[in-house]
Amino acid sequence: MTPCCTILTASEPDSVVAVGLTRRRKIFTAMLEHGLEVKALTANPWPTMKWTPPKTASSGIDRRRVANPVQARTLLAGVHEQGRIGPRLVAFYACLYYAALRPEEAVGIIVSRNLVLPAKDGEWGKFVLETAEPHAGKHWTDSGRNRDSRQLKQRAVGETREVPCPPPLTAILRSPTSCSGVNLAQCRSIAYSGGRMGGPIL
Repeated sequence: MTPCCTILTASEPDSVVAVGLTRRRKIFTAMLEHGLEVKALTANPWPTMKWTPPKTASSGIDRRRVANPVQARTLLAGVHEQGRIGPRLVAFYACLYYAALRPEEAVGIIVSRNLVLPAKDGEWGKFVLETAEPHAGKHWTDSGRNRDSRQLKQRAVGETREVPCPPPLTAILRSPTSCSGVNLAQCRSIAYSGGRMGGPIL
């Protein structure tokens, strides 16, 4: 246990390492608590150890790391050219850019339940998100598939989250090419292959 504590309590100025140390500390704490539950430990030594959290940079968005509107449109145009699934991938990635959805949220969208589109372009729509499908790998899911449907991040089961669908995204989702050549309303999901978009495709 001493080597683990030495690593976890080490002081590092680098912000990336700092974030990693904080994450590892949480995991290590959970492991010690589990040890108490199964009676492998008689006491949790962690609270008695001194630890100074490493300094981290502000959590604000670094604009240099985010695609600007011109870059985003160029990237989406490039995705559109990626064979048969290109148009569907454009709809998926456009949800991530214009609505700031998490990938696991966009994959879990069922069009008839979670998307409200206006009757024409140039207007706002709405997402009503209720599930997420994070990619964990079939060895780590209850269903044996790469993705399991679960509640939204940091929300209770059944709790929803409403997200505005801006006009540029509305136009993309209303386009016949956004769903393999048919109207999006006739599709089950935005994601490719019936809502089971695989990691290799992304």
